[in-house]
Amino acid sequence: MSATPIKRGRGGRSGIALYTREIENEICARLATGETLNAICRSPGFPTSQAVKLWVLEDKPPGIASRYARARQLGYETWADEVIELSDDTAYRDMPDIANAVVAQQRLAIDSRKWMLSKVLPKMFGDRLEVSGDPDAPLVTRIELVPVAPRPALSAPTIDHESGVNMGSVGELEEKARQTAALGAAPDK
Repeated sequence: MSATPIKRGRGGRSGIALYTREIENEICARLATGETLNAICRSPGFPTSQAVKLWVLEDKPPGIASRYARARQLGYETWADEVIELSDDTAYRDMPDIANAVVAQQRLAIDSRKWMLSKVLPKMFGDRLEVSGDPDAPLVTRIELVPVAPRPALSAPTIDHESGVNMGSVGELEEKARQTAALGAAPDK
């Protein structure tokens, strides 16, 4: 196999990272097991993560982008499996002195994986439900005005708070006010 030299950018390890199909296969295999690219690239003899991302971005050599994407997909599915395994792990019960710390660490690991999965694979692991209809039979929203019968007048008595005299029901008072207004006179008290 031919090796393609890729110069390292600032912040990387010194020297030249060489692309080989063997290195690509190893990176993809480890990504598929759920290992992060940064962890893989810290291994001796591996290129920087920036170099690998450049290979994928430029798709050089041809096909690396699709192989990398598939390995990432498998790695994310591995993380989903790890969420279940971490949730079911009860080994901490044998260690009562550190059980709380172990449970807190497991919760952090589960929450981190769940959050990441909801962002990178929202269709599979996202919290939102997407509502969509059939393009041939779209959902229709219809608003109709429906006639409603008027409310009956209140018949509770109205009592003058100063004199204590029953003034009649609210309905009677409203009717008296309408009659008085129709005559053009001021209502009497």
